[in-house]
Amino acid sequence: MKRIALALGLVLATATSAMAEKAPVALPASLHANVEVHGAYVRLGDLFDGAGAYADRPVVQAPEPGKRTTLDAVWLYKVARAYGVQWQPLSRSDRAVVERASQTVDGGRILEEVRAALAAKGVPADAEVAFNQGGGELHVAAGAEPDITVESVTFDERNRRFNATVVIQSGTSDTKRQRLAGRVFNTVEIPVLSRGLKKGEVIALKDVRWVKVRSDDVRQDVVTDADQLLGLTPTRFIRDGVPLRSPDLQKPILVEKGAQVTMILKTPMMSLTVRGQALEDGARNDSIRVQNTASNKSVLARVIDVNVVSVQAGTSVAALD
Repeated sequence: MKRIALALGLVLATATSAMAEKAPVALPASLHANVEVHGAYVRLGDLFDGAGAYADRPVVQAPEPGKRTTLDAVWLYKVARAYGVQWQPLSRSDRAVVERASQTVDGGRILEEVRAALAAKGVPADAEVAFNQGGGELHVAAGAEPDITVESVTFDERNRRFNATVVIQSGTSDTKRQRLAGRVFNTVEIPVLSRGLKKGEVIALKDVRWVKVRSDDVRQDVVTDADQLLGLTPTRFIRDGVPLRSPDLQKPILVEKGAQVTMILKTPMMSLTVRGQALEDGARNDSIRVQNTASNKSVLARVIDVNVVSVQAGTSVAALD
């Protein structure tokens, strides 16, 4: 909080005139240590209880809406004397903290107005508009519903940067101009998980939702087609809403290395089933090595279901004995 010097806001000519006037005898006054004002000026009666005939007299400019300022004991005493107010500080620590009443304008409203102005400059409606700074909520004078307009806007297509001047009108006389700068980012929609999934859980259509992200943030290995997700499983736990990368996904493992499996050999003449052990992990339609547990012979087989493999037709029956 800043301290207001005697020279700031004290209407000396008015005060001198007030001293020259014959004012009625004033009663002892008390200081308002915390003051909230709604207008552009702080009046004598805002500061002192018992300000007398000059209670409505402006003595200093109010701070900006939502801001505070501190009036120290020396300044207050001089003002009191100038207007015949019967008050004097008990110590130099006496002071009055003045705050200007305000209302906030949500940054989202400002963003939408700037976005509309940029659309007239050819910026796509689905682009992301981001302020460098100062684009959050703003304080304006309390009272009427603020009216927001974009006074001017410029957009550089090459570096995707913009500058805008926003005018916020509150009431008939309170106007705030805000200079804003920022960037425009092209966006793209990508599929992400709608819930967290762990390794082994198969992704279904109900597990997928779409989010809009900046195009610059989409790496080459990020999945952009939902069909590329369905039927796959994460290689690790993946949270919802996180961009999915190809290395983070795999076909569900139906046969794990070391698992006991059913080996099936079918020919036009017969169907043979024996027990075996997987020597490798395998997803559906993967070719893996399996070992006949009776003969200890290994063959190549195709994974067709959970712990079920189909031995290739060219495999000799002897290899399965």
